[in-house]
Amino acid sequence: MLALRRHPRWRAAATVAGVLGAAVVGAALAWLWGTLQPPVFAASATLQVSGAADPARPYDSLRADAKLASVLAAITVIPSRLATAADRAGLPPDRTGGAGLASARNVPGTPFITITAYADDPAAAASVANALAQIAVASAEQGPGLGAGLVVVEPASPPDNPAYTRLGRDMATGALVAALAVAAGLPRRRRPAAPSQASLPIRGRPIAAGLALATVVVLLTGIGAPEQLMQGLMIAAALLAVAFPSAGLALLAVTLPLREPVGFGPIGVNLLVIGGVAYGTLLRIVLDRDPPSGGRRTIAVAGFIGLAIIGSTPALNGLQGDAATGPIASLLQIAAGLTLVVCAAYHFAREDYRPYLFVTVLTATFAAALALAQFVASDIATLPLSGVFAPSAVVNPARPSGPFENTNYFGLYMALGLIAALGTWITLPRLRLITAGSLVIIGLALTVGTLSRGALLAVMAGVLVLLWLLSHRRVALAGSVALLALVFLVLPVAVEARFTRSGTGSVATAVAGVTESDQQRLKAVMAAFPLYQIDPLFGIGFGQYSAASPRFLGSSPVTASHSQYLDSLAEQGLVGVAALAALVWAAISSLRRGRSTLASVAAAMLATYLVASLFLEPLASLQTSGALWLILGAGIASSAAAESRASPEGMRDGAAPATWIAGGVA
Repeated sequence: MLALRRHPRWRAAATVAGVLGAAVVGAALAWLWGTLQPPVFAASATLQVSGAADPARPYDSLRADAKLASVLAAITVIPSRLATAADRAGLPPDRTGGAGLASARNVPGTPFITITAYADDPAAAASVANALAQIAVASAEQGPGLGAGLVVVEPASPPDNPAYTRLGRDMATGALVAALAVAAGLPRRRRPAAPSQASLPIRGRPIAAGLALATVVVLLTGIGAPEQLMQGLMIAAALLAVAFPSAGLALLAVTLPLREPVGFGPIGVNLLVIGGVAYGTLLRIVLDRDPPSGGRRTIAVAGFIGLAIIGSTPALNGLQGDAATGPIASLLQIAAGLTLVVCAAYHFAREDYRPYLFVTVLTATFAAALALAQFVASDIATLPLSGVFAPSAVVNPARPSGPFENTNYFGLYMALGLIAALGTWITLPRLRLITAGSLVIIGLALTVGTLSRGALLAVMAGVLVLLWLLSHRRVALAGSVALLALVFLVLPVAVEARFTRSGTGSVATAVAGVTESDQQRLKAVMAAFPLYQIDPLFGIGFGQYSAASPRFLGSSPVTASHSQYLDSLAEQGLVGVAALAALVWAAISSLRRGRSTLASVAAAMLATYLVASLFLEPLASLQTSGALWLILGAGIASSAAAESRASPEGMRDGAAPATWIAGGVA
């Protein structure tokens, strides 16, 4: 019997049984947790500014009604009205504080107001919504100088079902977490030594092919080539990535941060190319008989993606319509980014990373030049490659964004590009003259262009990490003091420049606008904590922050958290926070395994990204994060190679066998 237990098949069967048993127990515990959570019912009443439906009314009057609707929505959910409505509905006194009781939203550009009330009883939810509607109508009739009243278009009725049921999601999440926890505790086989990167080849022809195709894509996008031509071209790019993943990675180094060609819908051309790289990498693993070893870092990545898959599956999350498509779009971006890290780590363990690092910096320089040209141009349409600019770009904006639609996300990309340029300066001394130009252009676009406070703080953090990892302690300390002093000098100047360049009129008007924007963002940030309390373990649902936060925001138009960490806390609860922490641990521990200059550069870029994630949600933006994913994969491979050279086995055995895979992700 003892010999049978030592048999490999017996051990494999016992392992599978243990993982499956843990999944069943985890699903059962999650079901129990879900059944203990109180239901939440939502009832909605719709109001309309009276008279707006009259076709004989002039257009200006209709526009005035739409503007008035947004004002009336804001005062519909003030605390005094919420307290009155709760009293009419017979809710207990502790519910009359108003937090999470109801929201009032004006559909932009229309005279309609939707009042949504929340309660653990369907009749109470409908009563609160109708009471608020009646109070709003009566107040509009009595208010002087409004020029229009309110009418109830559709009263609220008690809902038949709770606003959301997530038992399926909770059970799948519990099963996944329990299974991964057991898998993480299994013993691991020893990893072979990694090859020295000093002797890795440069695959010149595939890289040249990828860069040539990327150049054609950018040029055709800039001149607005027909969609059919771009579709055929990018299908060819995906096939090229399957045949030669090196060419696909080179193409991605150019196209990831630039505007994607139109005609591919939500999938996007970059996802197609990443899929081609992943498939080509898988084929290479099979042909070389080089399967990766499933380490704890792999489990961390798989767990994070697995939770996102569960949270975005309509059959499990119970969502429909737009609420269901948003999480799927975010899942595609996140899964593609992490897949790119894994594929890059695999390939950069076998080929020289330096051409890709240099191309990444050149692409950031090009994007920065686009933003600076956008800033000084009188008409973007007259610029070369005007089609590369984002659709939302305006003439001579106060804060240019180049190929991005959002200046703050462009600022984060510029911060990552600046760190990558510093890394190129260090690792490629022969190209320092070109790198110096890149540093100047990227630095101007980041500081003078974006004026993004979060991006400036993030790049300071990245430079500090780079100093402490690659400099003597005294130099790092002196540089840190100088850098912190620079922060206190640059940030006030950047804030003042935003006021003077806002284009909204006087400085006082700009200050008021920025102050109001900051207050709205703060409200959206603070909504994370009551949202978290709805389901502390599993959260409100992956990708549902903006949809659920209006419950605690009244009529505020800003509904996003503007923080990746708060998103995870509210949307996926403690399980999501643990998954995100495990993902960060996997990246940091992979980079720390060996003393490598490139790993230090990747760590500095990661630090920049983590600080910026306090103010942004970049995980679901492949355009923002792509450069980091590519360099992070290279840094993981470089760190593993440095660890192997430093180990006694690596020094004794010399060159590693051909069957080695980047251990940071395997």
